[in-house]
Amino acid sequence: APDNAKTLAIYFRDFDSVPVCGFTWIHWLAANLPVRDVPANISHSKNIGFDFVQGNNSNISKFLGGNSVPVEGYTGPMPPDKTHYYTLTVYALDTKLDLKDGYWLNDFLRKMEGHIIDSATISVPSRAQ
Repeated sequence: APDNAKTLAIYFRDFDSVPVCGFTWIHWLAANLPVRDVPANISHSKNIGFDFVQGNNSNISKFLGGNSVPVEGYTGPMPPDKTHYYTLTVYALDTKLDLKDGYWLNDFLRKMEGHIIDSATISVPSRAQ
């Protein structure tokens, strides 16, 4: 991350989900992560020494019919039909974002406007079960 970065933000999504469910699946939104030494399994960790916030993932969708899986935090790849290529983007920001747990993607993107110093994106393949 650049030296002047104050926090990191993460957007992890699956564009290959569109033919399956009709929309790009959000697997994880996270903001206000530390620039260095992000702990493993941070999405499900408690009392880690700093505040970070997580947005709603696609499990909240009304199109899923009452799914009981978490709607905030990380949900891992589980492609149902074929290999999917998941897109992970990490943003280096010049500020801490004013968001609360359970925020929506549109709020995440708007709050980052004008605060992105740099970003990096990778594609991560995962095979169907």
